[in-house]
Amino acid sequence: QSPRQAYVGQETEPGAIIASDTYDWGSLLSSSYRFYEAQQSGVIPSWNRAAKDGFGPGGIDRDLSGGLYDAGDHLKLHLPLTMTLSTLALGAIEFESAYRAAGQWDTAAATLSRAAEYLIKSHIVASDTPTSNQFVAQVGDVDTDHNMWWGRPEQQPQGGPRGSAGYRPVYVISSSSPGADITAQAAAAMAGISMVLSKPGSWQNPSLAADLRSRARQLLAFAQAVPGTWKEPGPSVYRSSGYVDDIAVGSLWLCKLDLESSGSTLPTSCNNAIS
Repeated sequence: QSPRQAYVGQETEPGAIIASDTYDWGSLLSSSYRFYEAQQSGVIPSWNRAAKDGFGPGGIDRDLSGGLYDAGDHLKLHLPLTMTLSTLALGAIEFESAYRAAGQWDTAAATLSRAAEYLIKSHIVASDTPTSNQFVAQVGDVDTDHNMWWGRPEQQPQGGPRGSAGYRPVYVISSSSPGADITAQAAAAMAGISMVLSKPGSWQNPSLAADLRSRARQLLAFAQAVPGTWKEPGPSVYRSSGYVDDIAVGSLWLCKLDLESSGSTLPTSCNNAIS
């Protein structure tokens, strides 16, 4: 039988119903991206909220609206976020012709472009001096989201002390607070999105792609210069056991990015990735 055929009940059961063996995979891809659209935070379509993340008690007086909520809560956790974004970018890059044939290239590029703007906001200090960089690791508090506020994000109080429903702190990676796992994965995400936004389409954006490429190098250098795993504040959500694999992923993405522009010549970044 065709591997695409499915049965209700046993194959030998009289009257078994054979499902259609033709699927609209393009529609499935479109529906998959609807999930990420549903998770978007910040100033988006009129039905969504204009978040004020980054301000108020526990904030850093920087606009951190945007990005994607992690799950059913309102946390923005940058380790799973950046890993998700690089995976989405990889799917679009490796199956570009299929995405275009399905009419989903611009869908993917739109989601990644908006996410890239949030990553840039989160790179609050960008520097070619590796140890001077700073990058946001987390927005929100686990206890607040899980125990103090079960409601819509647009109705959650804005600002408040620890223990209140509006408590929404921001945690930052710096030379004194390492998080090489997150910054290396952020470098990977930026490199991947840079490749997507360099390609033809409604969301092609050479200047944004160039900015992402520069920041990816800065963040990978930051991860290498300030090694260490991010220590989550409070209860663990997605605890990382190490950072070396993340640096390897970031290095490979920069290799892939540079290889695309250099052609057959092996870039220095690829030699670094191998080592």
